Amino acid sequence: HVNDSDPMEDSCGGHTWFGASSRIIVTTTDKHVLVKPDADHILEVETLNSDDSLRLFSLNAFKQNCTIEAEQVELSKRVVNYCKGLPFAL
Repeated sequence: HVNDSDPMEDSCGGHTWFGASSRIIVTTTDKHVLVKPDADHILEVETLNSDDSLRLFSLNAFKQNCTIEAEQVELSKRVVNYCKGLPFAL
């Protein structure tokens, strides 16, 4: 997750640091980071609704796509709410 384009350039060494067929995927909530003349595609990912967010979180956190235990529900909902439906955060 990137918040500033300069540290990205510093850590990656620019696009010439990678091979010609390399693809670089950057996730950010700040669109100004993506305003680069050499960016081929910018894909905006929509946020998930509460149910889909909880399902994705459960799949990643508990390695299952089923009903979670009652004591885990409240904490899981708090985490999902904090992530605001952003799939990469879940």
